[in-house]
Amino acid sequence: CESFQAFDKNKDGTLSKEEWQAAVAVLLPGLHSVDAAAVFVRFDASGDGFLNLAEFTSFFQAVNNASTVVLDETIRLLQRSFSDNGLGLCESFQAFDKNKDGTLSKEEWQGAGGALLPGLYSVDADAVFVRFDDSGDGFLNLAEFTSFFQAVNAAPTVALEETIRLLQRSFSDNGLGLCESFQAFDKNKDGTLSKEEWQAAVA
Repeated sequence: CESFQAFDKNKDGTLSKEEWQAAVAVLLPGLHSVDAAAVFVRFDASGDGFLNLAEFTSFFQAVNNASTVVLDETIRLLQRSFSDNGLGLCESFQAFDKNKDGTLSKEEWQGAGGALLPGLYSVDADAVFVRFDDSGDGFLNLAEFTSFFQAVNAAPTVALEETIRLLQRSFSDNGLGLCESFQAFDKNKDGTLSKEEWQAAVA
């Protein structure tokens, strides 16, 4: 509401295209005016050429949802890096806790993120830190780091479940029933699927 009021320069309860452009210039200085205009049209649900408070709220919610998606993707990238590097929970915590005080400071976390993902922006590393700093004290203790690590270990499960869903969909799309599928893939007709037969089935 404060944002809306600040950008509504003439205080008429709506944002004109000009007020919107001025707002975007403050919020996203690098955004091209054509893109800003396209965003305006996207959220101008009434099509009257103005954004009312409800339409502006829709925009704000979309921004917050997008931030959540970016954060989740950053967490997944870090998770993959931990997994790829074969880092265990205790070893990781001890390695990143440079001053051995039993917590990870933001600086230590930044160092860990930079080591695991050299291209990681510090603002993204900070967002992940805040997400898992349940106490809000500006440090990750072992329990909070464990929460992050459990999310890391959950990632392969999510990937596996997605692979299973893709296979199930493929079976369904190809009109393959249970018995027909099994018989078709059991090439040597021994009543079992070997690893090789399974690999050939899902190839």
